[in-house]
Amino acid sequence: MSVPTPAGGGTAAADDGGTAAAAVSSAGGVRADAADPGVLTRTLRFLTATPVVAGAVVAVLIAGGILAYPWFLAPFDGRSGSGAQPVVERTGEPDAPGGPPAGEATSGPPAGAVPVFTNAVPPMPAVTATAELGPIPQHPRVSARDNGQSVRYADRSVWIFAVTRFRNPFGFLSNSGAVTTDLTAGDGITLTSTNPFTGDTAGDPVELIPRTETERQFEVAHGAARKCLAAEDPYCGVQFAFWPGAVAADPARGRILIFYHKLCRGGAAGTPCSGLLGKALGSGVAVLDMRSQRVARLAATGRATASSLEGPDPTIFFPPGTEFTAAALTVGQTAYVYGACTYLGCKVARVQLAEIGDRSAWTFFTGRDRAGTDRWSSDPGRSVNTVAAGAAGHTVLWNPALRCFMNVLLPYGINRAEFQVGGSPFGPWSRTRPLVDTAPGATGPNYALFAHAEYAERDGLVQYVSYYQPETGHQRLVRIMFEPGR
Repeated sequence: MSVPTPAGGGTAAADDGGTAAAAVSSAGGVRADAADPGVLTRTLRFLTATPVVAGAVVAVLIAGGILAYPWFLAPFDGRSGSGAQPVVERTGEPDAPGGPPAGEATSGPPAGAVPVFTNAVPPMPAVTATAELGPIPQHPRVSARDNGQSVRYADRSVWIFAVTRFRNPFGFLSNSGAVTTDLTAGDGITLTSTNPFTGDTAGDPVELIPRTETERQFEVAHGAARKCLAAEDPYCGVQFAFWPGAVAADPARGRILIFYHKLCRGGAAGTPCSGLLGKALGSGVAVLDMRSQRVARLAATGRATASSLEGPDPTIFFPPGTEFTAAALTVGQTAYVYGACTYLGCKVARVQLAEIGDRSAWTFFTGRDRAGTDRWSSDPGRSVNTVAAGAAGHTVLWNPALRCFMNVLLPYGINRAEFQVGGSPFGPWSRTRPLVDTAPGATGPNYALFAHAEYAERDGLVQYVSYYQPETGHQRLVRIMFEPGR
């Protein structure tokens, strides 16, 4: 989500020996927060849970970032079983040229709701009512798709999903999207479009994040047509996958940013890309150009080109272990991106939206000095945990009515969602408190719970969240009502 530029606060100091990072322009709580020892109880609870069976969720720690994905996935082929091919650069046909009108609010709270950065934990609001609104209707070919982070762009809500499964006949995509102009969630949300640009419902949903030519050639070289053998070729049958996480609107440049994981899957047992989740290869940033309706992966400038399975990959921003994909918040023209998550919490990076492609322009929160000034470093290895982590991500938003930042999440391995409040995107943050009990399934815990600030009512006192229920494959919608803390 995005909010206006903050009033007050925001004073920062470089933590690199006094030199700021270069900026080169380019295209009732039952559990504790991340710093509380009670996190051990949560971790043990998750690790000792009932073994996962068909339809249940697997939550794993991949390269320092937590992802949770269901066992329902068939052998991965990177494409739809119905014959749909991944979109390389374009989906849909333009409805009208151009981005949002100048000055039009594109996401988050109403115009004029200026966030305030403070060094204090805000009063804890109370949850006064919750209501399950049921499954979110999706395209008739979709039988299940997880994640589902969204952002407002102009007069629409854009949703980006990860694993997407089709029915009749079976098909599989590693990512997809949808869009709707219905910004009233009280009577439900319908997401039947086939892409994140238009309301078109004809055909099947399409895969968004494109492969590079080098990745395509690698898949062909190790594909079934070559009749390779795993004993001779450790990458026999391997395919690349791209799992979206956080999304952020950048209306000044007519685009939406997707922070995604890159991985390889489909290898034989014992090979580098074997197993349900395969091997994490790093993370990057994809761009939905809302004017041309093209999708592209940004090349990371300002750093040495990263190495990947297929060779050098300039689109990798962060290697495994430091991916920043869990959540994203924009305040004015600054993006705060959360990642490098573990069971102990997530770290936060910040970068100007105009410089998102310049890796050297990213800085990472390292804490506050004795005067309370926030400190930032160009070295992600020096960053510290800030917010609690959710299974497959979380949402950080500004709540105008409550005058605080909120972190909304569903912890690993349980069905009770939680929230915490903070004085700024980088804290200080409160301990977590119960938010809502999600509807349990018989086959395993729910995951991928996200708030959708574009649907907020009463200046933020009413919020809507969705979560993924692996037993049914549904995205379920919940309304939550708050009252200010004393």
